[in-house]
Amino acid sequence: MSLLESKWIKTHSSPSSITKPHSTSYLTAILPLDSSLAVSSQQNVLLLDRANLKPRSIIPHQSRVSKLIGCPHDPNAVASADFDGNVWLWDQRMNGDNATNVLVKSTKGKKAPIQALALDSSSNALAAGTELVNDDASAIIWDIRNTKTHLRRYDELHSDDITTLKFLPNNHLLTAATDGLLMYVDPSIEDDNDASMGCVNVGSSIADAGLLSDGTIYAFTDMQSAAFYTLDSENEIELQKDLGDIRQRSLDNRWDNDYIINITELENNLVMFGGRSSGEFSIMTDLKSDSIQLERVMKGGHSELIRAVAFDKQLNAIVSVAEDAKIAVWNVQDASNGFRLERPRDEEDVEMEEPSSSKKSRQ
Repeated sequence: MSLLESKWIKTHSSPSSITKPHSTSYLTAILPLDSSLAVSSQQNVLLLDRANLKPRSIIPHQSRVSKLIGCPHDPNAVASADFDGNVWLWDQRMNGDNATNVLVKSTKGKKAPIQALALDSSSNALAAGTELVNDDASAIIWDIRNTKTHLRRYDELHSDDITTLKFLPNNHLLTAATDGLLMYVDPSIEDDNDASMGCVNVGSSIADAGLLSDGTIYAFTDMQSAAFYTLDSENEIELQKDLGDIRQRSLDNRWDNDYIINITELENNLVMFGGRSSGEFSIMTDLKSDSIQLERVMKGGHSELIRAVAFDKQLNAIVSVAEDAKIAVWNVQDASNGFRLERPRDEEDVEMEEPSSSKKSRQ
């Protein structure tokens, strides 16, 4: 399996704008909201004004923010968590005021650092996944209308840090952890063993996983490998496509990936964002084929590790945040047509192309 140039490959040598919104050493996540952009820093969540990307509100945490998520059924609902075991549920229109706080503890009463978070207003559910504390890594579920007592607590699903919790359309839960297990869980069942409807061991620590619109499950690991899975009629998780180690896919030494930033869907495109430790990143498509297509290379925006990339519909641009504490905005598409990587050729599109003779010799 290989990495090939897309027909419309292009290098962006600099973003349309770069901003350092706050005096922090790094930024870790970005979340486009209706009325603002939310980013997480060391101990804060910043709500940024889209016009100038300056903070209009700061939601403080007592320790480093570990997770920042929105809600697919409520554009105003936001949840954030930290390594002190605090989960905050708040409304973006309130700028963090009147936020609901849930303190997560281990079975022996110690604060449990949060690594995973999920929010689903359609079922009024909030879920948090913890690091391994006192031999327990817990997945805990609350009703967001009353968070004083949890609805479910699973302490035996995983044997190591839980890194992913995602609510599925049927109100079931997708979980993943550094123990390498990817699970399909029915939270209506109380017992840990019975609640696990399907499970697969991907072979290494899972960094993130999720469900795509076609029902495919993706997962990528801390070893920078990625794969797609299907859920069969008996709830068994089956391997569909193994992408292998993304670091092994390079393009004539002009682009190679150091790590996977994210796998996501942007409009009608299934894409992978791949990063370099020097602060560059790429956009790749055709992930389920034997030849992944390199569509875009983004340079000049960051000088350190990129932690998150997202597409903001209101800006009609890709936004990236990194450990250099900067936000970069990238215009990568025809603004009149929304996000699309496929577009007519122009002179800039040949920037990374080789002469045809070179391409033939490589074949």
